[in-house]
Amino acid sequence: MSNIIHIDDSRVALNKVQTCFKHTGHKIHSASNWSECRALLQTITPELFIVDLIFPGFRGGSELALTLKKRYPDVPIVLYSGQSMRKLKKIAEETKVDNFVFKTTSMGRLIKTVCGYLPDPKEIAKEEAAARKAARDEKKNLSS
Repeated sequence: MSNIIHIDDSRVALNKVQTCFKHTGHKIHSASNWSECRALLQTITPELFIVDLIFPGFRGGSELALTLKKRYPDVPIVLYSGQSMRKLKKIAEETKVDNFVFKTTSMGRLIKTVCGYLPDPKEIAKEEAAARKAARDEKKNLSS
């Protein structure tokens, strides 16, 4: 299970993303401001950020994305916004985020984009089960 931090000042958007990702095998952690995001970062290690562009506090989500990219250079960032295609593309290039998705597109598009950056939870579960079986077999062979 991968930890995803979704930062958006809209509770509606946070709830919608939380609900839609419920069956993906990934865990969405929601933050409605930078303070909540910092608190989450104290307790979890994110594998991906979903960031809204219209965001109070910073000079918008682009500044937040730059800050996150600087602190977590190996963690993918997906901008999630209702801004125009031209503006969103420009900001994505300026901030060097990994991808962007419009809020007006289907949630399936967001899920597909995000999951493209993360390991498949089913494959991880198979690998973990195989590792546990190998450990049991080794223990069994040592005691024989």
